Amino acid sequence: MSASARVIALGMLVPDLDEAIRVFGAFGYRQEARGGPAIGDDGRILRTARLSLANGPDLVVEQLDDADGEPLLPHWGLDSHPCWYVDDIEMAVAGVREQGMAAGNTVLDRFAAEAGEESTYIHFDSPWGMDLELISNPHPVAYEIEGAEVVCWHPSRPHTWAVEGPPPKPAPRAPVPTNRGTAHMGLRVPDFDQAVRFFVEHLGCELVFELPRMMRSGGVWTVIPDAEPAPEPDRSVPDQRFPHGTQIRIGFLRCADFNFEPMELLIPDPEGVLRPAFDPEAAKVMHPVFEADSLPNAEAGLVAAGAVPDDTLPSMPRLLTPWGQAVALASR
Repeated sequence: MSASARVIALGMLVPDLDEAIRVFGAFGYRQEARGGPAIGDDGRILRTARLSLANGPDLVVEQLDDADGEPLLPHWGLDSHPCWYVDDIEMAVAGVREQGMAAGNTVLDRFAAEAGEESTYIHFDSPWGMDLELISNPHPVAYEIEGAEVVCWHPSRPHTWAVEGPPPKPAPRAPVPTNRGTAHMGLRVPDFDQAVRFFVEHLGCELVFELPRMMRSGGVWTVIPDAEPAPEPDRSVPDQRFPHGTQIRIGFLRCADFNFEPMELLIPDPEGVLRPAFDPEAAKVMHPVFEADSLPNAEAGLVAAGAVPDDTLPSMPRLLTPWGQAVALASR
C-alpha cells in the first residue's frame, strides 16, 4: 500500500437496512446506490446501500440475513464506531435527541492532546445499539498549537487534506444539523502497539498522537501518571459502564484524508489481573475500504503481513488483520 492510501468507504453491519438508511439520512447522508441481494453458498443473504455525505468516506450499510431471511445480529459496543465532525455540537445533539437518541448522554470536553476552546465530544447509542460519536473543535487543539508536524485530517479544513480537491462543502441541512462528515473510525484492539505497527507499515498510516494512559476511577477516566504504577481506583462511585480499575490506551492514526482511533482496553479479572477486552466478532461489524493501485499486490502484501481472508459477508471479499479487524480493498 502507498504512503497516501485513502479510505473511500466504511462498511457497517446493521440489523435493519431501511432503519439505518433513515437514521443516517437524519445525519445528512444521501443514498447513492442499493446493492443485493447477494446470496452465499450457505444461503445467507446480503443487502447493502451506499450513502454519501459532503466530506469524508461514504458509508456502506449492510444487512446480513440467514437463509430464512432473519437478520444475523452483529456484535456492537465500543469495539468499532463511526465519529462525525459537527460545526455546532449543541445543535447537533439537540437534533440527535429529537431522533430518539442520546437522551441521557452528556457533551464532554476533550482533553490532553485534543484539549482546546470548544473542543467537545459525545458518545451515544444508535436505535439498534451501536456506539456512535460526535466531535467538534472549531479552533486548533493542544497538539496543533504545539506545532505537530502531522495533524489529523479535518473535514472542514482544506489545509489538513492530503488529496487536493474542491473546498469543503457546507454541512447539509438535516434533522441532525451541521454534520461535515466522518472524522474517524474508532476500533477496539487487543494490543495497541501491534495495531499501530500494522496500520503504519502495511496500510500507509501515520501515528499523529497517543493520549496518556488512563484508568476508570470514580466513574470517570483519570490519567495515570507517567512512569508510576496505577493508583488504587476510587470505588465509592458506582460505575455501570466499566469495572473499577479498567485501563485504556488511545491514539490517532491518519491515512491520507481519514483518521483511525485504536483503543486498547484492559479490564481487571476477579484476581485483579488486567486482561485485554476484545471480541473478534465485534471487530467485523465495521470495516474500512482502502483504495489500492493494484488489488492483487495490495492483498498479497496484507496476507504476507499476517492478514487472512474473511467470508463473513457473501460476495464482499474482506481480509482480517492478525488480531481480527476486518478491512477491504477497492481499485483506485
